[in-house]
Amino acid sequence: MGGLLAGRSAWRPETVCGRLVLQPRLRVVHEVRGGFFGGEWQSGIFAGTLRSVTVSDPPAGPAPRPILASGPVVLRPPQPEDVEARVSYGRHPEIVRMYGGVLPEPVALSREAAQRWYAEMCADPLSWVIEAEGRCVGAVRLHSLIDRDRRARLAIGLFHPDLLGGGIGTLATRLLLQHAFGTMQLHRVDLRVLAFNGRAIRCYEKCGFLREGVERESAWVDGAWADDVLMGILEDEYHALASTWEF
Repeated sequence: MGGLLAGRSAWRPETVCGRLVLQPRLRVVHEVRGGFFGGEWQSGIFAGTLRSVTVSDPPAGPAPRPILASGPVVLRPPQPEDVEARVSYGRHPEIVRMYGGVLPEPVALSREAAQRWYAEMCADPLSWVIEAEGRCVGAVRLHSLIDRDRRARLAIGLFHPDLLGGGIGTLATRLLLQHAFGTMQLHRVDLRVLAFNGRAIRCYEKCGFLREGVERESAWVDGAWADDVLMGILEDEYHALASTWEF
């Protein structure tokens, strides 16, 4: 599962929503299946089994998050107006199910939940809002960063079923991989996805992820067991593919 990382120094400077603050270098990272619903990351950032990792090498990140853009899709830091956008989408059964949750029908999202989501986004320097055609439509992040191994895990989510299938997720994933393997110089990025989420698996395969394994019956979803598919991409695989992509 996730881990505790401790760097060389006890504190490090970090920019949070434009304000320079000091954060403890201890970083808690956990398994997450891949996205937001409601006001929090599905599967819960705060749930999981911790393991201790001792890091002595210089860290690979995180650096202050840049704005990453390709055509109509932009990955950017959160802005206050994203709270209103998040409220407007509500929560939808199709989206929730892809993360392993169950929701009988669409429901509203409270402003308090959206504000919690916004605060979590601001506090995490490896989280980006996905903007398409000038509007907040989802979020993407790297987590479970292990500096010594130069690896991280990707999680992404769009907020409404109408946003699916239009290529937004593919562009957002490729932009984040460009940052991960370029600026951050990671060696490996991986993810986990429910086996019945064929649309997401096809997106990840288009971005160069390979299927590396299956965790059988790892999630209880809507009264039945479901498998998790484990996928990953290495830096040499990314660089071989990236030159062929049309952003």
